[in-house]
Parts: sequence; structure tokens; C-alpha cells
Amino acid sequence: MSSTVDCDLLIRETLVSGNYRDPDRTRQDVLEVMSQYPGLMPIADNYVYNDGTEQLLLKLTGTLPIHYKGSVYNIPIDMWLLNTYPYNAPMVFVSPTPGMMIKASVNVTHDGKVKLPYLQEWKHNSSELLLLIQVLIITFQDEPPVYSMHYSTSQTHSFLSFNPPHYFDQDLTPTYPTVGISSERLDLLRSATEPLLRKLYAIYNSTCLETLITSRWREAFIDDGKVGGRKSRFRTTYPISAGRNN
Repeated sequence: MSSTVDCDLLIRETLVSGNYRDPDRTRQDVLEVMSQYPGLMPIADNYVYNDGTEQLLLKLTGTLPIHYKGSVYNIPIDMWLLNTYPYNAPMVFVSPTPGMMIKASVNVTHDGKVKLPYLQEWKHNSSELLLLIQVLIITFQDEPPVYSMHYSTSQTHSFLSFNPPHYFDQDLTPTYPTVGISSERLDLLRSATEPLLRKLYAIYNSTCLETLITSRWREAFIDDGKVGGRKSRFRTTYPISAGRNN
């Protein structure tokens, strides 16, 4: 009960501080969403616009549950309510945690911004925040916007694995779905990264070899006694693993 009161107080204070156009409608809609989806919580945060200006706004942050391939997944989102709400649609972003990646689609950009017809056709007298949440869930169930990713260390060249094991939270439900990739796209990824990886390994090996030669063979060349200390007599030979010859 105390948590609900605290959230309501935060909502009220943010709506006043943010100079919201319709604070009563905004508060009512947010509380309705929270009652149906307890995974979302309100916070007051500064939104930074493209021109660098900041504005204190009310934001719903947390996760939305979706059903995907027989499991329940929690999709992390941030939903910003402009101070002109409900006359302007909320701004919705997918916000993956570390180890997760955004799966860009027609509905989600590479930076996580959600673009839906419901948002584009938003009307203050008929559109509803709760209905937007339901539209998001349906959309994400059709095509999850995030997937788990890990690196494979079993091969010489470590490629991204797009089918890792499930990640679980405390209630043993997967936090994010894993999204497969076609063999053709995986082959394309490997062919694109293979030359770069080989070059990096070559640079690494070359650097290690140079360091080894410098440390173990710094007396390989000795002064021949001529003016200026010109180095000309080579005293040792390869292989390096054979050790230093006296």
C-alpha cells in the first residue's frame, strides 16, 4: 500500500513540476496501466531532445510480459509521457539490458525507438495508454524486439552466437527470447568478419614475436669495434625455441 501511495505522490509532483497540460487525465491513465501491468513503474527523469535541451517528464519504465514459443518473456521498455499528453502520443523505447541486443524491424529502430501505426495515428479523445500497452505486447509477441547473445570461445575465431541458452530470472521464466538466424546470413557474417579477425591475429602474433625477439635477443647484434659503434656482426641464429647460443 505504501508503495502505491509513494508512486502516486511521485506522479502528482512530476506532473506539477513538468507543467503537464492535463495532469488529471495523465495520472488516471498511468495508475490504470500500473494496476494491470505491475512490471511498469513511474519515475521522474530528464528527457534530452536532439537539440540538447532537457525537460523533466514522467516515464514508465520496466518490463512487459509476452508469450513467445510457449514461454513468457519480459521485454524492457521506457515510455515517456510528454507534458502535452494526451494530446501527443507517448514516446516508447525498447531498452535492453547488458548481454541483450535490439532486433530492428519495421516497428523498432536500431536505437530501440518503437514506431507503430497506433502511435502515429494517436488521437487524444480516443487513444488510450492502456490500449497502447496491449498493442505493444501483441506486436512484440509477433516479433520480439530483443534477443540474448553471447560469445563462443570454443573456436579459434569467436563468432557471435545467435542461439544461446535461455536466460532465467528468479521465477524461472526466460527474461528474453533467443532469435535464430538463417544459415545464409550466418555464412555472410562469417565471411565478412573472417578477414578482419585474421588481420587482428596477424598483428597480435607479430607484436608478440617482436617483443620476444627484443627481450631474448637484444644482444644478437654486437659492436664490431669500429668508429661510431656500427653494429654488423650477427652472433646468434634461429630457431628462437633453441635458446641463446654463446
